Amino acid sequence: MTDAEIIQRAKQTFVLDTPTDRLAREVIAMAERATQQRDELQGLLAPLRDSVLFARSQRRPMGIGQDFPRAPACVSIQIGAEYGRERDNAGFWIESDELATTDSDSPSPCHRIALALIRLAYAVAEKVKPQKIMTAKEELLEEMRDTSELCVCAQWLMGLEFVLWDALKTGDRVFPGSMGGEIDIERLRNLSARCGGWWIWDEDSGAEKFVTLAEWEAIRKARK
Repeated sequence: MTDAEIIQRAKQTFVLDTPTDRLAREVIAMAERATQQRDELQGLLAPLRDSVLFARSQRRPMGIGQDFPRAPACVSIQIGAEYGRERDNAGFWIESDELATTDSDSPSPCHRIALALIRLAYAVAEKVKPQKIMTAKEELLEEMRDTSELCVCAQWLMGLEFVLWDALKTGDRVFPGSMGGEIDIERLRNLSARCGGWWIWDEDSGAEKFVTLAEWEAIRKARK
């Protein structure tokens, strides 16, 4: 029986409303998630596996007069950081000037493996990207939190809303007391304009609170 068939048979077996059957259903759900994750990982790795198997099939004895088993490198891959806080940004770029999209069927094992590695990197980056479609309001909150964590290792530094707003007005990307990182002024400004508001720390609830730009203007005036 396949794993899917075993899981389906188990689901049909543990159907009663007893503690044992309820626990069994939870275990089955865990098994289903693990199986799905395994299948997804195998799908991601399949092109690289096939490229490696192709390379093994091309093995041959060393030529006459050859005294070293490794041939010179035939493909170079460049990797670098990609800046920006957009959600679609993988945080890196990886490419090779020596590869083409058709090299998945190249007679060269090196080209096949190199292309598979590049595609695997981007496939993993896409897989770990949050799948939830966020509103501009939610993205603004995430960006403000991320900026605080990046610059001062605190999810929400006291007075963060004022620090970041001042940066928008002055254009100064340096976070006061920053241990590294900068304020993405353009992104904050764009998200605030799109959602028509700003996030503040609400002492009463002990959590962040969204306010409209008009409300935010009143809060800033009252603080002066």
